[in-house]
Amino acid sequence: MDPVTNAVAQSVAAESARALKKESEGFLRAVCGEPAKALGGLIADKINKRRHANLIKICVEAKRALADAGVSPKEVPLNVIHPALEAASLEEEPDLQGLWANLLANAADPRQANPVAPSFPHLLKELGVREVKFLDELYRISAEAVRLRQVPAYRSFSIQDIQYGRDELLETYAGAGLSRNQHLVRMSTKYYEDNKIDIDADLRDFGLTMDIMKRNGILAEVTDTVPLHVSADDLDFPSTVKVGLSQTYTFSHLGGNLVAACRRPEPDSKA
Repeated sequence: MDPVTNAVAQSVAAESARALKKESEGFLRAVCGEPAKALGGLIADKINKRRHANLIKICVEAKRALADAGVSPKEVPLNVIHPALEAASLEEEPDLQGLWANLLANAADPRQANPVAPSFPHLLKELGVREVKFLDELYRISAEAVRLRQVPAYRSFSIQDIQYGRDELLETYAGAGLSRNQHLVRMSTKYYEDNKIDIDADLRDFGLTMDIMKRNGILAEVTDTVPLHVSADDLDFPSTVKVGLSQTYTFSHLGGNLVAACRRPEPDSKA
């Protein structure tokens, strides 16, 4: 390459680099909430300030939750507290900050009524507002069902015994205020056609929520075969038949304990 061509190429490369830097700074100005004069230290300081402010809010709320419960915090194992503080500092949504505060409070609760496993911070980090509101409503319904089933006394029930079909989960999803349309099951063709855009969007979001629940092992899928009744009169019974399957969902032990650990600690009965 001759000197002139080489100089032109270097000039083009430098101009391209400046354009990319300017474009990235525009993005950083938007996501950081104030003008970014330079990359590096200024951005790191801004992010650290935001994380520190988040952590202050969450830790204060966790401390108050334990004080309301009548207990003092205990030391938390490093494999729990480190990922919990790291993830909590990144959370800026108020509803989710409350869950992180509850998780930290339960982890530091000397009574360990709802212990926090090392995997819980990683699982909670995977969830958004939609998922936690759905889980909270489903847990509330399940806990009430367990309370009503504690008769006779010799049969112990837990939320893992409460199973839901897809329609019941859709109704719970809508009941938690998460859907655009309140009628997602048992609808007429005309109703669907009149509300197609909202219903399709709701079913898409619900499907994503369910996949997140199943992928993280929070909800367990239970598959049962539908009984096939055959009599001696069925002389033309085929050699192969399609067996029906029914699918229901329930809280896994992991999911039930995760939700419990994200709820505010109960007051100490001895206080």
